[in-house]
Amino acid sequence: VIFKNVRIPQVVKLFDATIVTPADYTVDVLGLPRELGGDCKSEEHKQYEAKLREHFVKILRNLQQDPIPDADDSCIPRISFVREFNGAVSDFMDKGVQLQ
Repeated sequence: VIFKNVRIPQVVKLFDATIVTPADYTVDVLGLPRELGGDCKSEEHKQYEAKLREHFVKILRNLQQDPIPDADDSCIPRISFVREFNGAVSDFMDKGVQLQ
């Protein structure tokens, strides 16, 4: 019981503090529209990544605490879209959380 409730959480905390993982610099944004401009073939939708990048740069420039006035596109090195596949991705993630 002590091992499960004390030692394992200590090791997890130490690991998290010393090892850099994508979770340390990744933002998970939920609820984005599936498409822009009415369908995935529209010109607006083809600019989805650029528009999202522009939005994030605006957020960085206008933060309430510690704004980054000179933020530009290089502050957002990569945007990756992950599809939900009718909830399969969320279900898989929920199982991982439950296993912790």
